[in-house]
Amino acid sequence: MSWVLPHPSALPGTNHWVSNGPASRQPLRGEPTLYLHEERALRVNPWFSELAPDLQRALLGAASVRRVRAGTTLLRSSLRSESWYALAHGVVRMSVPLDTGRHLTLSLLRPGEWFGDVSMLDDAPPWEAEALSDSTLLWMPRAALLTLLEQHPSLGLALAKLNSQRTGQLTRLLASAVSQPLRQRVAQLLVHVGKRFGVAHPAGTRVTLKLSQRDLADMLGVCRQRVNVCLKRMERESLVCMDDGHLVVQLTALRDVVDAPPER
Repeated sequence: MSWVLPHPSALPGTNHWVSNGPASRQPLRGEPTLYLHEERALRVNPWFSELAPDLQRALLGAASVRRVRAGTTLLRSSLRSESWYALAHGVVRMSVPLDTGRHLTLSLLRPGEWFGDVSMLDDAPPWEAEALSDSTLLWMPRAALLTLLEQHPSLGLALAKLNSQRTGQLTRLLASAVSQPLRQRVAQLLVHVGKRFGVAHPAGTRVTLKLSQRDLADMLGVCRQRVNVCLKRMERESLVCMDDGHLVVQLTALRDVVDAPPER
């Protein structure tokens, strides 16, 4: 089931911060707040941590907390967003819907990452965002972001840097798609998700996010059957295995596959 998130200002339980200084943000009574590990995830994000302290406080002071269920649609393609988000807990998938009815997954966001700013400026953005797990978000309305851009000119430069990083990521994704054999692309993807969502496991690195073969295929832009063939071979080579529905990967050995000359 897919849940569509309405405009947060119309939702009960939205948290409004009262910001009077770096240590005095107080939520209104009865409304959700960030847990310590959620706020820490935001603060240690490299992009956020490089902002000036007064800008960090301004961003947190202008934002509200929202908790959503897995399957909630946060951004719709072809619809301008009225919200800017930061993920404090959970996983969000950024994707582009295809004519076939499938989605091409562009990235899986983890806690600390901000998204939706470009969709606020584009009248018909091509991408969508969906919570893959129960998630905690900071939400900021478009008007608040525009006000912050006027009050803090450095925020505009910071957003330009953030979008430059995203462009670089998409460029590398495209280059890989047209230049690498599928085996290397699968190995590279497994290394990527292992680094972002992996924890130590006796058999290697366990990916905490459950990913099906269809999920991996959507991230690679290929059919599930081709991914299945690659994974079966990697399983025979002890590069990957399953543990209660979770991938367990050998990061070092998979990096060797990525760096190896293409097979003939």
